[in-house]
Amino acid sequence: MATLRKVVDQKPRPVREERPDSPAWLECIITRLHAKNPNRRYQSAQEVAELLTRHLGALRGGRPTAAPARRIVFCLIAVLLCGCLALVLRHAFAPDTHVEAKRPAIDRPPPVDPLPAVDPPLAVAPFDAAQARVHQERWAQRLQIPIDHVNAIGQKLVLVPPGEFLMGGDGGAKRSQPVHVVRITQPFYCGAHEITVAEFRAFADATGFKTHAETDPLGGKFWNFQKRSPDQRPDINWRTPGFAQSEQHPACCLAWGDADAFCRSLTQKESKPYRLPTEAEWEYACRAGTRTPYHYGSKAAPDLMNASTLHTVPVGSFPSNAFGLRDMHGNVYEWCLDSMRTYES
Repeated sequence: MATLRKVVDQKPRPVREERPDSPAWLECIITRLHAKNPNRRYQSAQEVAELLTRHLGALRGGRPTAAPARRIVFCLIAVLLCGCLALVLRHAFAPDTHVEAKRPAIDRPPPVDPLPAVDPPLAVAPFDAAQARVHQERWAQRLQIPIDHVNAIGQKLVLVPPGEFLMGGDGGAKRSQPVHVVRITQPFYCGAHEITVAEFRAFADATGFKTHAETDPLGGKFWNFQKRSPDQRPDINWRTPGFAQSEQHPACCLAWGDADAFCRSLTQKESKPYRLPTEAEWEYACRAGTRTPYHYGSKAAPDLMNASTLHTVPVGSFPSNAFGLRDMHGNVYEWCLDSMRTYES
């Protein structure tokens, strides 16, 4: 148990104490492989392979790596992993006298981390589109991931950096008051636009999933314009919402459980956590550094959002906000992870 505690708690010995002639870039890679925090480690062998390929290419004078070299790279990864394990075990099982033994002083340059030593600053609102892009680029570099990502089902995702903003509004509904400071502490990917009919159809057909509206004898809920109130009808669901839609229109007439099931399916498919955004995450992503009721201004604009209550339009039909997200206003209502509540509560 004491040995395991050493492995968990104590920092592994720097690589250059074992091999002073090791290049800085190699030491940085091994250091990240040793990282105690899982978020600091490489997420796949492919990521390590790409870094090794890049550095080996630089050593060769920038010449492209030939196909046989890929085998060398993956072999080198195996060697590195074995070396890392050997260093950890040696450090863990070495007697205390070895840990305390004095070593001759060796002049070495400080280790160079291929990533920034600290996280980039938070995106504190207000900020404009150019500043938003800078925040996205810094966090993409920090995490070694792209700003724009397409997942396994072809859904477009955009990296939203962590930040701080004023949530709520003084002139809105009482439940959105009082205005208060909210900090989003972690970056996250957000759908570039609403889930399309085609994307939801692919999920439903592949899994045999039936929505709440399809299984409820009363059918789906919709807004009855004649009654000016919510209504329910057996023939209303995402397949037949009561108005014409193409495959690129947003899927609608979905319950919270339907949206959650879609996210859980993606989690299982990709082995990566998918979920609905919290209300705070959604509002932060929607505002994208602004303080106005809409990310483009103070009033609803028909040329900048679908304000119609009679039909939907294809996703991405209007300009994006500073983060590159579309349809955050208008078109259809969007579900959040948490329940609606007053801010005072």
